[in-house]
Amino acid sequence: MRITMVLIGLAAAACQHLEQSADQPALLVESTPAVQAEIFAALSVALGRAPTAIATDAFTRSSDLVIEPAALGDAQNPALTGRTLAASVQRFSLVIDGQQCLLLRAADGWRQQLQQARCVPE
Repeated sequence: MRITMVLIGLAAAACQHLEQSADQPALLVESTPAVQAEIFAALSVALGRAPTAIATDAFTRSSDLVIEPAALGDAQNPALTGRTLAASVQRFSLVIDGQQCLLLRAADGWRQQLQQARCVPE
């Protein structure tokens, strides 16, 4: 009985690994305003805040996107300069699984399917 439970656990882990290994790095076919808005909204959810800025060509030349922490301060009171802790940097990847484009944060496995985007393998 115990061996059967171990085998079931191993099979489930293998299936999960195969499911995630189907993800391939991807690029956007086209970066339309609707796609940009969808990516911005997904990143806002993932970060718990709106990203400061995202290039209009994000994910068109690289499947990776790095979001740095929001700068503190403003034009009147600029933030002090110095080191940014690497832990606060968020790394996202655009992947394709079958026909689905997904935004993925590798640090914790967060993922969001993008409905508007069309992707091709990188």
